[in-house]
Amino acid sequence: WIFCFLGNALFCLVYLDARERNQDQALPRIWLLSWDVGAVAFLSVVVIAVFHMELHIFQKERQNNMYRNLPYLASKFIVTVPAVFMMSLFALAPVVAIIGLRWEALPWIWVSHAVSTLWSECLAELLAVCMPHYLLGMAAYILIKFTAFLLGGVVVSTDSVTWAVRWLAYLNPWLYGLRSLTNFDFVGSTFEGFGEFGELCRPPPSPCLGKDGSDVLDSLGVLRSSFGSEHDPWEDVMWAVLVVSVTKLMHCIATIAKS
Repeated sequence: WIFCFLGNALFCLVYLDARERNQDQALPRIWLLSWDVGAVAFLSVVVIAVFHMELHIFQKERQNNMYRNLPYLASKFIVTVPAVFMMSLFALAPVVAIIGLRWEALPWIWVSHAVSTLWSECLAELLAVCMPHYLLGMAAYILIKFTAFLLGGVVVSTDSVTWAVRWLAYLNPWLYGLRSLTNFDFVGSTFEGFGEFGELCRPPPSPCLGKDGSDVLDSLGVLRSSFGSEHDPWEDVMWAVLVVSVTKLMHCIATIAKS
């Protein structure tokens, strides 16, 4: 939790100008939210070794009739969910304190971030069980997370990616989490430097995106097709929850198969 807080505090200092909701800082603000999701996601690679050792302990205790599958998996999940929400709280705290997010949407921003973080934990658990060695699990985790980062909607526009890999974006909780975070923060807010009809915009190449947060998202959608006010943030959260549920189910099946 402390590493989440300190890591994202560093990102906030790097993106300190994003405190200002203006035309120049709209895209950097989305980049900051992406790093806020990613800093927590890549920390989960550390616990793969712990999950792998825990599996061996569980297998031994299962053979001794000390543990049973369902109570073990259920208790593990019950402990994980509140821990993930606390981790997300520590990750978001510096962003709220230093940069500032839309206060009215903070509870929903927290939920979006926590769902994305929960996927990271479930994926780490799955790879710890499936891989014969925890180092292979760590390597696979980094590969999957880096792919999720590339297809998260900020690095490249999703529509510009070939269909050979673009379909992975639609299974990517990083994208769904980031997009819902962005929509919750942008829609309903006002960005300076535009005026009523763009009369306050500086000459090109300075961006001129819009006054309302929804207009800013729609303008950014021209460059980054994954973003736009037409996306329902709660629908994105539900899709992320679905991917998390499938990942957790795969972890449960793999654990039972190896017990």
